[in-house]
Amino acid sequence: MESRYRLTKGGPRSTEQLVEAGRYGYAHSCVTSENFPVRTGGGDPGVSEIVVIGFENAVGAAEALAEAGRRGLERPSYEDALWFGIEHPDVQQAYPVVFLHDPWFGFFGRRDVLCLWSNAGRRELGLEGFDDTWSPRYRFAFVARGAMAASAAGRPEAGVPRPFYGQFAWAYDYLAERPVVAECAGIARTLARRGIGPGAALLDAGCGTGRYAVELARLGFDVTGLDRSPALLEQAEVRARGADSGAKLRIEQGDILQLAAHPRYDAIVCRGVLNDFVDDGERAAVFGAFARTLRAGGVLLLDVRDWDATVTGKTARPSSEKRVTTPRGLLVFRSVTRLELATRRLLVSERLTLTTGAGETVTDHEFVMRCWSREELQRRFGLAGFGRIEYSSTYDDTQPLGSGDRIVAVASLTGG
Repeated sequence: MESRYRLTKGGPRSTEQLVEAGRYGYAHSCVTSENFPVRTGGGDPGVSEIVVIGFENAVGAAEALAEAGRRGLERPSYEDALWFGIEHPDVQQAYPVVFLHDPWFGFFGRRDVLCLWSNAGRRELGLEGFDDTWSPRYRFAFVARGAMAASAAGRPEAGVPRPFYGQFAWAYDYLAERPVVAECAGIARTLARRGIGPGAALLDAGCGTGRYAVELARLGFDVTGLDRSPALLEQAEVRARGADSGAKLRIEQGDILQLAAHPRYDAIVCRGVLNDFVDDGERAAVFGAFARTLRAGGVLLLDVRDWDATVTGKTARPSSEKRVTTPRGLLVFRSVTRLELATRRLLVSERLTLTTGAGETVTDHEFVMRCWSREELQRRFGLAGFGRIEYSSTYDDTQPLGSGDRIVAVASLTGG
């Protein structure tokens, strides 16, 4: 059993301040700055991922730590426990959570670690003996290896990866169904109207699992699929190996902000990726990156979320749920979106629950997206040297802007 939680440390605070912020009904009197001082770095701002695991049988610390090691997890700090109690107060209502940090030597030489639990509905912060044996009702919190502070850009790849892009990359196509063949046919028609046809070098920027890259290669384009996520690229490479032997297709790992500064492609297709760029600087930089790697007269075709249409849709229906049967078990995906009107951001909370014969795995994640408007796209295109800009709600220009929650835009680089 495994659950994952994003943990954001908001900045340096004392142990007493962290305990107070946790709003516990009871907190052990020994949890003080004297015994558990917030160490340099322990309270610094940053993002990590806490992985909570459970066992079917009673276990001790040695067994729990060994299992964490097999899963590639790291030991938590006691600061992680204090921040977790603040950010995820409901978890301990379901089961007690033990943090196997370096033990504190308490009274009578006992080695203690922090534990979050509830008693008659009251949340408590207490101590458990590191050398105790815990029943199956307990859970153990560890830290995902390699988790790092998220950048201000808010892109999932910059901090804790969105489960879609990492742990559940294998399920991406089950949950994000698209009419790929029809949409690629529309893309091909749109590019053809601008003189880009079979044999042209095309970049699928943010190719994900490779669905579009493979289909566009089948239609005759010389395609490079590029993505930052190793897990998604694994899926793309499997799909590419099953493609037509005559298709020209490469799958590469890379960052679209770091595209080579020389003309290489006749066209770039970028589907949905730009919603993950939250910072103004990166939103400007990505258009510059596209321009420097396109040949003169090259075409950029992209789709993004339309802010106005998204506000209407998410106000009426802020939550959604999808259930799919996969080869690995029943997968339930729930999403709740809150609108941040002042910044045109979407604050998204996701939960994926996979049920198999071995039990249930629950993964929670929160992240930020930022929508676009036609006015901003027009400005970004112009500053990067693009012209002949057209907007629609579909890839083949059959629906006018505003008829869906997407903006599909196509533009040509100056010189064509």
